[in-house]
Amino acid sequence: MASSASRIQQGVADVRDEGAGAVNNVTPLVNPHVSMPRPPSTGRKFEFGPFVYLPEQQRLLRGEATVALGNRAMDVLSALVERPGEVLSKDELMARVWPTTIVEEGNLKVHVAALRRALHDGLQDQNYIATVVGRGYRFVAPVLCSRASHDAGTTTTPTDASSTAQSLRPASASVIGRADLIEDVIGQLPSKRLISLVGPGGVGKTVVARAISEELTSRQRMDAAFVDLSSITDERLAISAIVQSAGLLLHPVHARLSLLNQIRDRSMLLVLDGCEGLLHTVASFVEKVVALAAGVMVLVTSREPLLVRGEHVLRMRPLSLPSAGGDFTLADILRHPAAELFVVRARAARLDLPLRDSEAQAISRICRRLDGLPLAIELAAGRVDAFGIHELERILDDGLELLNQGWRTAPGRHQTLEAITDWSYQFLSPPEQALLGRLSVFPWTFTLAAAESIAGGQGVDAVATAGLLANLVAKSLVMAETSSRPAVYRLLETTRCYALKRLEDEHESGLYQARYADYCRQDRVGVASDES
Repeated sequence: MASSASRIQQGVADVRDEGAGAVNNVTPLVNPHVSMPRPPSTGRKFEFGPFVYLPEQQRLLRGEATVALGNRAMDVLSALVERPGEVLSKDELMARVWPTTIVEEGNLKVHVAALRRALHDGLQDQNYIATVVGRGYRFVAPVLCSRASHDAGTTTTPTDASSTAQSLRPASASVIGRADLIEDVIGQLPSKRLISLVGPGGVGKTVVARAISEELTSRQRMDAAFVDLSSITDERLAISAIVQSAGLLLHPVHARLSLLNQIRDRSMLLVLDGCEGLLHTVASFVEKVVALAAGVMVLVTSREPLLVRGEHVLRMRPLSLPSAGGDFTLADILRHPAAELFVVRARAARLDLPLRDSEAQAISRICRRLDGLPLAIELAAGRVDAFGIHELERILDDGLELLNQGWRTAPGRHQTLEAITDWSYQFLSPPEQALLGRLSVFPWTFTLAAAESIAGGQGVDAVATAGLLANLVAKSLVMAETSSRPAVYRLLETTRCYALKRLEDEHESGLYQARYADYCRQDRVGVASDES
């Protein structure tokens, strides 16, 4: 008891250290934070704007003058400038500033506010700290890191390249193969206030949406709320999640109306991630937001569009692939994002992984086998340490069952390839499910006429096949290439394997495989007749 009391008193003292207005919200709970160790003393010097920060001396200078700042706010500054451009969670910051003390979030807010006042943050277009609502804080100004001299640190000697001039790196730089897409969306958001990123599961919609959110908070002094709706199917819980992520107040009775009133006059980016399970709820809410809140931009990720007024749909495709054949080296294939992602993830799974030019073709074939789908590539690359490149290729040629073990910390729908498609499959009507299974007999592309010829009957009206196929395209389960005449369609290999297994479970595989074979024979006969 005495120990707990002393720790609470220490937390209160920390708040008082910053002056009047501090709030003592210290709670004797089990510390949930993972300790973030302090870096060793290296005589570092951080320069940003007119400021010089000397962490080992606990001094903040503006020109020749020392800026008055409490120790806890100074610790917050250290954490932020050491990782400029990154979002530091509130838990990370609290673990850094209070490594042995249990405090509530209000204490952190007090010291961040004190730091902002000391930096004159937001005045005369000087922006240093951005709030990422629901996540944490980011230092958005360019930072120069060098070694300080033994005096007050007024002269510097540059350190090695890894520690010198780190201007803010765009968040898009860490998202392989998506930098142009991210820049395109950021450029369009001010004028197109509702953009939906639509694509198949595992294509990377969430990763891109997070990068867009972080980049916008970095470039513009704007709040951003990221709301994960992927596991929510109840409207009330969805509204609650949005309120919580945006840092608003939840009205117990009129929750939706209260939320709309609170954001009406705000300038912010609202990211709604994984909306396919709440399409009607999200569509109705977003339409009102766009109509009533002129300063709010909305970015949606879903496997199908919302179909509301003002929506601009951007369909995300898999990553570009190395071409088949040819005598490629590793350097050649790494120009293609799919191969680059594979190599990056394979080396993350095994740091000492030797990769040779002789394996470039096998890596290319693996990426093509997986259609350039980012999640599938990541799962495959994670198995390289067990099988090597060539054996992994052989196993994947026999089926994709090996990829049904994924990241332990990923959402359930993203842990395995089967879970990805199963999540979409559950939202299909029975006729849509039946058609998807029957389309799996096409190993490559097919036309609408071919689909109507093979998939009709037994629950799927041949006349209605066109409408059902359009629904599957809208839900990102069938890829459409409408620039060709006639339009052609195909299933991603991950989707096809899943749908074929469903067809086999229904004991219909033999029937539709035979129909496909008959169709191919008739098609060849027709081609021969035309040529004669």
